[in-house]
Amino acid sequence: MRNRLLRFLLFAVLLGGFPGAGAIQDQAQDQLQQQDDESAAQEQAQQEQTEAQEESAEENGENEDFERFIPTEQVSRDLGVSFPADI
Repeated sequence: MRNRLLRFLLFAVLLGGFPGAGAIQDQAQDQLQQQDDESAAQEQAQQEQTEAQEESAEENGENEDFERFIPTEQVSRDLGVSFPADI
């Protein structure tokens, strides 16, 4: 008799027929959704902060990635060129 009762309870829990099992699953899903929302908000805030830093760097002229080098002298491909030692 006890064996049958344990099997029935196990079967009921696995099928989700246990009273309160649905509430537990709903609560777990709500927690997961809340965590996803929080992580998405953190990622968005971090992205906005990065964009703001890039914009301020462009305004201050600190961002050299967007500058194009224009040489002041023409150099023949056959001649060697000395480079400064402080590069």
